[in-house]
Amino acid sequence: IKAIKDIMIGKYPAVPKFYFGMIDVRDLADAHVKALQSDIHKERIIITEGVHKLKDITQVLHDEFGS
Repeated sequence: IKAIKDIMIGKYPAVPKFYFGMIDVRDLADAHVKALQSDIHKERIIITEGVHKLKDITQVLHDEFGS
């Protein structure tokens, strides 16, 4: 959390090119229920809404909460 806060306030001259998969927690909960109700329990399922850059994530947090 400290690293993200430091990026939000501009402590670092550059932001690493990291990407994160994200999903709404309600969609994740729904996927858990569906997985428990199905016969696909022997497989791994990757669930994501999309992939976002760390720089974009910190910008959204900064816009929403300020420095």
